[in-house]
Amino acid sequence: MLVVCLQATAIERTISQNDMRLNDLEMKLKAAELTSYNGTLLWKIGDFRRRREDAVNGRVCSVQSPAFYTSRTGRFNRPIY
Repeated sequence: MLVVCLQATAIERTISQNDMRLNDLEMKLKAAELTSYNGTLLWKIGDFRRRREDAVNGRVCSVQSPAFYTSRTGRFNRPIY
């Protein structure tokens, strides 16, 4: 019985680690999809209503854009105040 519990715990830990890796890869994929190398930034601000409300109430003073590039080496990101 103890061996089965240890195996189940090991499997749960492996599943948890795989979930974390999957989430990390999804974030990297989204960042890659948003990357532009021609100096153009198309920025969709998620949950805009809440972010605007945070700014009006003084909880947040700026939001940073995702990185965008003017060339392969010219990396920028822009804040909105």
